[in-house]
Amino acid sequence: MPFEAIMINPDALPDYIMVGTDIRRGKPYTMDRVSTGHDGGAVSGVITLDNGDAYHVLGCAKPSDGQAFIVKRVYTTDEDELDPVLKAWGRYADIEAWDKKDIRLFDWLANEVIGSSPNLHKAQCEFRYAWRLRAFQPFRSQKFAGKISLYQSLKDRDNDREVAMKPTKAFALMFPEIPHKELITMCDKYLNEFVERDFTVHVGSSKEDFTFAYSGEQAPMENVRTTGEHKSLGCSCMRYDFEELPMHPAAAYASGDFKIIYTKDGNGLVGSRCVVHVSVDRWHAGPIYGTTGQSIQMVRDYLHSQDSDYTVDNFGSWIGARLLVKEFRGGFV
Repeated sequence: MPFEAIMINPDALPDYIMVGTDIRRGKPYTMDRVSTGHDGGAVSGVITLDNGDAYHVLGCAKPSDGQAFIVKRVYTTDEDELDPVLKAWGRYADIEAWDKKDIRLFDWLANEVIGSSPNLHKAQCEFRYAWRLRAFQPFRSQKFAGKISLYQSLKDRDNDREVAMKPTKAFALMFPEIPHKELITMCDKYLNEFVERDFTVHVGSSKEDFTFAYSGEQAPMENVRTTGEHKSLGCSCMRYDFEELPMHPAAAYASGDFKIIYTKDGNGLVGSRCVVHVSVDRWHAGPIYGTTGQSIQMVRDYLHSQDSDYTVDNFGSWIGARLLVKEFRGGFV
């Protein structure tokens, strides 16, 4: 792997060395005869000064007292690399090839996804998917539930800079050949396999309850099929904060005539929600919005347990119900 020494302090060079007239701070010098440590970083090497003299450089990566140079790795592409993803990522051959930061996820991707996808199977001879996994090193994020962290480039890997992404985005980065429809299916498989879904049902009627159920942070999303009775929470136009208004529009349901049924996962994120008009004869529920089929079914089961004769998405069933009045700019929220 190529390294270069960057001049940071010409005065630190020994007095007996005549470096020439072009020596200056920030000037890079290509290093030869480089020795590296166990982490792949340069320990020492030799550079040729402007006057032609050879000079031995220690592998200091940060400025320190009495140091004339700092050493940095040079990131170049491998022009002989046929795999376009690996070529853009960096010189894969320069890294340790057999690490698996998340063995279970690595093997799942390799065996369950790569091994079973016709598109990938046909391209195995041209594109090196297992090597991509070793380069990106995807692993389940510890900070962001449901997300996948990875190294977007060799430079990020050297600097231990991990980026957390939603599963579909992470898969698309590593495997851009896979059609988007298959990526969504892959995401569903990943969530079902790796993400624990510990949903609980909650019921409320206050402004705070409605506001949280509508605008609270959502649980990781699966590909929810839309019907008249249930819809994807990610498609709801009311899922935002509406900070420019004195209250969230959904808080208008907190009149006493409505309840909000919603689920939360183990991290307190919203999994699904449903507004219900609680009339004297029966419960009239609006469509159930959810992030997963499981969270939607839990709301449906709760509705059935409270009123076996409830209706969903019934036109006109909310006529006569009251809304909370909040005046705003000559009108109402």
